[in-house]
This record gives sequence, C-alpha cells and structure tokens, in this order.
Amino acid sequence: MILLAFFIWCILFAICVVNRYITNKYAHIVYAFVFLLLFSFAGFREVGIDHDSLAYKNYYESERIIWLIAEPTFGIISTFVSYVFKDFRFVLLIYALIGVYIKLKAFPRITSFVYWTILLYFSTYFLLHEFTQIRAGIASGIFLYAIPYLACRKLKIYTLFIIIACLFHYSALVLLPLVFISNKEISKYEKMFLFLIIPIAIILHYLHFNPIAEIPIETVRLKLEIYQKEQESSSTSLNIFNLVYIVKYIFLYVFLLFYKKVKHKAIYSSLLIRLYAISLFAYIVLSDNTILAMRISELIGIVEIVLIPYLIYIIKQKSFAFVIISVISLSYLVINIFSLELIYDKAITSYPL
Repeated sequence: MILLAFFIWCILFAICVVNRYITNKYAHIVYAFVFLLLFSFAGFREVGIDHDSLAYKNYYESERIIWLIAEPTFGIISTFVSYVFKDFRFVLLIYALIGVYIKLKAFPRITSFVYWTILLYFSTYFLLHEFTQIRAGIASGIFLYAIPYLACRKLKIYTLFIIIACLFHYSALVLLPLVFISNKEISKYEKMFLFLIIPIAIILHYLHFNPIAEIPIETVRLKLEIYQKEQESSSTSLNIFNLVYIVKYIFLYVFLLFYKKVKHKAIYSSLLIRLYAISLFAYIVLSDNTILAMRISELIGIVEIVLIPYLIYIIKQKSFAFVIISVISLSYLVINIFSLELIYDKAITSYPL
C-alpha cells in the first residue's frame, strides 16, 4: 500500500509536468482519470490499513447509538449501507466518493495551478482526510468549495455550505466566524499585524491563555472543556516549534513578503493568506489541547495546498519553483507515511470478504 502511494504520487507529478501539453480535448479525460485514481485508492483500501477505519466500522456496527457518537450524515450513510449493501466497505466508498469529488470540484474554482494543488493535496490532506478523518474530509472539501462565496461576500450561501459541512463534522462550526474575514487587499498595517501574529500567539501560549473559557455558548464550551480534561490526563502534547510547523511559519512570511507579486495574479490570495495566518495562530494558542489545536488548524489550514503553488509567481525561474513544490510535496508524503503513519504497511486486522 505504501509503495502504491508513492507510485500514485509519481503519476500525479508526471501529470503536473506534462499538463501544459494537455489540450482542452483531453483535459476532462485526464481530470476524470485523476478522480478515479484517488477515489479508488481511498475507497477500496483495506479496513485497518489506516488509523480510523476500524473505529468507523465499530460505529457502523453500533446501530442504536450511532446517532449519538457521530454526526447525522454518518448515521444516514451507515443506515443506508446496512440496509442496501450490508457491507461496511460501502461506507468508505461513499465517503471517498464525496470527499475526493468535492475537492476536485473546488480546486479549479480557487486556483490556476490545479494539478500542483492536487499533488500537494495527495501528499497531505488526502491521506489525513480521505484516508483517516473521513467526516472532516468532506467538511474541509465543502469549505474549499465555499471560499469563492466568502471572498465575494455572498455570506448567506457561504453560511449554508458551512452548515452542511457541520452535518458531516461538527468541527466545521469554527468556519462560521470566518464570515468576518474578507478578500480585500491586505493593507500595510494589516501586513505588519500578520507578521506579528506568530510571536503574539507564542506569547499567549506561554501565558497559558485559554480561549475556551471565553466561548459564550455553554454547550460548546463544556464539550471543549471535556477535551481539555482528556488532554490533561494524557501524556501527549504539541510542540509548537516542530520542524513541520516552523516551515509553515516560514511559508506565511514568504507570502507576506511577496504579497505584491501574488495579489494581482491570484484573486483569492488575500483571503487565503489571512486564513492561513488564522490556522497557525489557532495551532499555537490552542496547543495545550492537542485535539482542538490540530482539528482547527488543519481544517482552516487546508488552504496551504492552494497557497504553496503560488511560489510559481514568486520565483523567477519557473522550473526551480516546480522543483521546490515537488520537494515540499514529497517531503510531506514521507512525513505522513513514515513519521505520522497515516498508512500502515499492513492492515491491523483482516476484514473478511
């Protein structure tokens, strides 16, 4: 399975390289091929080859309490599968179908570098979401699809999409306050603030600032406090200065430094940079609660896969930019497979045919 993942990465990389030679006549065929490739890899994976599929199988088999332990859509999909197909594998197939499809529909709406974005998507959020956090995967795809509505201030439509995303994963609630984030040009003073947002977050982290206590909705606050208590009893904690996130902080500063080069060529760049800054701020400030910090930073931070290809606008030598993006993507893939182990070499347990 791991070798197959690297083989698929090579196929996607090859498509990125030859994309300029693909005529309009064959563009839709190539895109359909990419969809089928990614959908098949996620949908037909062996149960137990990733972190969460066995847990989802247990949810699926808990018919009476499934509506209490998961979002409504998981209950609907699981109930439908149990009556029609009677095989848990179809739950994974349906989630893979929706998750991959909506992201591949979203990418052309928000970037000109579709295949480079797909390459980064496969190395990062595909393995994290379509393979592991399948409910959050669909929520993040809906968020990406809704970004043009947020940018154009069609807030009712954006809000509707986010409410739908919440039906797939409750964490999407954090996307509703983003209605206050605009796509207006980043001013000189705002850029100065964004430069300071990482140091401010680090200071708040060491002051043990707890934004959970400030949430006015009691039920939400109580749920988050439960996460906090679980974290306090756990031995795991986040290192805000781990190498991956240090590189992410650098990315933010690069996009701020070269903002003028990007803003006229990428129409949603201002909004995406703001969202990226928010995701990193959340990661640092909420790092005392691993679950909360990771969920929020990953959900909003998915915009990174759209931002990184903007290096093509920044670096004069386009071929060098392509090499850098490829190295970044491959590095993410190696980390996600061998360090985070988002794919196991063999399934934890067998699932009978």
